[in-house]
Amino acid sequence: NKTEILYTTGLTSNEVQSVVNELISHNVDFMVHEAIPANHRFLYHDSGKNNPDFHRRIEVYRQFCQPFIPGVIYDESVTQILAVLPHDVVWFENLKKRFPALKVIRATSPLDGHSIWMEIFRRDVSKAYGVNWLCTNLNIDKENVITLGNDFNDLDMLCSFKNSFVVENSPEELRKQFKTVKSNDNSGFTDLVERYVGIFG
Repeated sequence: NKTEILYTTGLTSNEVQSVVNELISHNVDFMVHEAIPANHRFLYHDSGKNNPDFHRRIEVYRQFCQPFIPGVIYDESVTQILAVLPHDVVWFENLKKRFPALKVIRATSPLDGHSIWMEIFRRDVSKAYGVNWLCTNLNIDKENVITLGNDFNDLDMLCSFKNSFVVENSPEELRKQFKTVKSNDNSGFTDLVERYVGIFG
C-alpha cells in the first residue's frame, strides 16, 4: 500500500516569528513542530520555569528535538506551535486572544492529564475542517458522519456534526454536551459502533 498525503498546510515564517515573540514575551514554554511528515520533530523554548509536563514531553521526544534559539528566523513552514501551560483556563483564554488570525485549540495534556496544551495552527486547520474536507472531496454526505472525541481539541468537530459522541472519561464539560460511550480504556470506539452503527438505517 502506498502512503499518500491528501492535504497539508502550515504556519508561515512570519506567523511563526510573530507567535514565538509573543510567547517569549509572556514567559511561556513552547515547541515549534516541523512540517508534515516530519512533524514529530520540534524545537523547544524553555523559559526556565518549573513546568514538569513540558520537561517530560521533551524527555519523551528527546531524540527528535533540540533547543530553539531566540532571534533566529525560522524560514520554513511548520505544522504547529504547542505551548505547555498550567491548568489555568482564564490565562489560556487571555493568551488565546493574542492570536486572532490563527486557530488556537485547547487540549488536556495526555502526559499528566492536567496541564493545558495550547495548540496553535493556521486558521484553516482543525479536525472539523479535516472531516469537512474529506466529505467534500470523497463525496460523503455529512449526515452519514459519526464523530467521537475525548477532549477539548475535538470540540469544533463535535459541534460540526449532529451524530457526535464522547467517551465517558472525557472532561465533564464535554459529557454535558454530547452523548457518551464507554471510556477509551474500555473499547469506547467499539461500543460506539455496536450501539449506533444502525442509526443511518
